[in-house]
Amino acid sequence: MRQMALTGATLDRLDFVPTVIIGFFRSDAQEAFVQECAVLQDRYPGVDILGASSALNIANRRPYAERNREFPTVYLCMDAPQESYRIEIHGRDAAGEIHLPDAPLPRPYSAILLSSFSSTAFEQMLVELPAYLGTEHIVGGIAGRIKEGGQPVIYCNGALYPDHFMLWLLEEDRYQWEEMTFHLFRPVGLPLEITRAEGKHLYEINHRPALDVIESLTGTLDDDAIAAFGYPLFLGREAESDWIHAPIASMISINREERSILLYRDIAHGDYLKVGIMLSKDGQVNRLRCLYTSLSPQHVFLFFFCIGIAENLGMMEYLYLEDIQQHLGNTFVGLHTFGEVGRPALSHHTDTPLLHNQTLTIVGFAYKGSR
Repeated sequence: MRQMALTGATLDRLDFVPTVIIGFFRSDAQEAFVQECAVLQDRYPGVDILGASSALNIANRRPYAERNREFPTVYLCMDAPQESYRIEIHGRDAAGEIHLPDAPLPRPYSAILLSSFSSTAFEQMLVELPAYLGTEHIVGGIAGRIKEGGQPVIYCNGALYPDHFMLWLLEEDRYQWEEMTFHLFRPVGLPLEITRAEGKHLYEINHRPALDVIESLTGTLDDDAIAAFGYPLFLGREAESDWIHAPIASMISINREERSILLYRDIAHGDYLKVGIMLSKDGQVNRLRCLYTSLSPQHVFLFFFCIGIAENLGMMEYLYLEDIQQHLGNTFVGLHTFGEVGRPALSHHTDTPLLHNQTLTIVGFAYKGSR
């Protein structure tokens, strides 16, 4: 399978006929992306073009992670056999529920998932999705936006879809597949019980105001650090959860009058949490380099990096991506997301996929046959 990673400015360098293109477009560059896709579809009749809006992009060229709006559109172009994959788009009904088809697919498919929303129904769908696909190999991300109030969207073959998710499904027996989800934090302290919560609002922990409990552990929360996603919380169903593998939720804001906290994902009464503390730089590098033992240089990569990771790491993200490039040299593109889909973080076992914040989800895949 041939592949090339390109930006909108370098599309004329494509030197083979692609069958599928996955693109990510900064949310303020939607019009340019749609125009570029129209040109590509005229140039390559029959090509499938998939995409999602992003907060910022990642490209297989310096500086790798977008810092100064260098590449508003990026593309992964491939000539995967069209009979080896399928595309599905699913939406929500009037009540916000998601309904997968009753019958499972006729053969197992690994899935790359792009969504323009996240919700409790979306997380429940992730629990049900492996039975439909016949596999638990599911990775992806939530489309991004730059400004509050913007509408995240996904794109498929000429149409934009708000409030939908898309599955690019690869026949499992025809593709090599490796995936990894990890974060750069460690859980600290005793597990704390969530004793009052509604949706994404956390009101009470251990029957005390949530903000009082958290600030007793962290000190006074800094508004700038919250805006940079600097205070993640580990979430678990049980007090004795496997905390290092638990999903993370970022804080959006705090309400000092109510002493409450607003998170990026839904939380539930009776669940537990721990405060997350960022690893040292040595610890971050050691965790990042776990990639080099689990991912092959033969794979093409898609990176789903939480916008919170980008905010927390600053220029270190660029250095880490450069480190990946130097060690593996793979073709890759990616985006900064507002939620990442993957198996439990740091787990190499087969597990039901979860919706994460503050994580890096990476998938590498390669077609087993020759073209």
